[in-house]
Amino acid sequence: MTRSGYLRAALVSGAWCALTAATIARASEPVSVYVAASRVDTMPDEASATSVAIHGAFIFLKADGHYTTPQCGYMYFQCPAGNEAMCRLQWKDIATIGTAATTCAGFGTRDTVTSAPLRMEGTALTSPEVWDLGIGVGTGMHVDGQCPPAKALVCPLPAGNGGAGGTTGAGGAGGTMGTGGEAVTIGTGGVAGHPSPGSGGAGTTGGAAATGGAAATGGPAATGGAAATGGAGMVGKSGGSCTVGADTSSGTPAIPIMAALAAAAWISRRRR
Repeated sequence: MTRSGYLRAALVSGAWCALTAATIARASEPVSVYVAASRVDTMPDEASATSVAIHGAFIFLKADGHYTTPQCGYMYFQCPAGNEAMCRLQWKDIATIGTAATTCAGFGTRDTVTSAPLRMEGTALTSPEVWDLGIGVGTGMHVDGQCPPAKALVCPLPAGNGGAGGTTGAGGAGGTMGTGGEAVTIGTGGVAGHPSPGSGGAGTTGGAAATGGAAATGGPAATGGAAATGGAGMVGKSGGSCTVGADTSSGTPAIPIMAALAAAAWISRRRR
């Protein structure tokens, strides 16, 4: 190679190195927004998504060409009609690049400050902004020195797994309640006994009146019978003792009962 050839090669090499150094120094395309994403929720689902909520630490391009410090929150967008397929591809790229260990995902228009607001976590998903297809999704590692602190920032997330929930399944029909058994009829109690009082026996002719019997349970005591006509009644006494009466119909004394008992006892001893 001639001397002039070496000179031209050196000049080309130097120019390439200078261009490369400038590109590395800038490290990112100056698009509207960069995000260190914590979560990307596509709704109603990834396959048919028409809106997106991007959560994480955001870095916004300012009018002076520099970027803001990272700020936690979320941004909510609706895809412009007829661009759903492109929106889904870009949202998938944001989820892939933005959640990587060392990169932030850039979106929006080059050198343009976005008017889309950053929303606080926990606020309702209402009035989405129109998604800016811009120049696609870019990768940023430096972003004016703000991507590394954005990746280190731990931002809170809303409850739930994100995305639209599925339809709640209907519960199974409950079983038919079984018929209860028939109640047992309580039997009617028997009629309580009402014992009638016993009547005293009539006195024997010429003898003593019968002693009244014991009263039945619950009933009054039995009434003694009347004395027989013509004879003196024998008066019942407790302990079974008797008093001898006189027969007034014939004037003949009655045989003493004690004498008869004594005679019976003597005959019994003689037989022994």
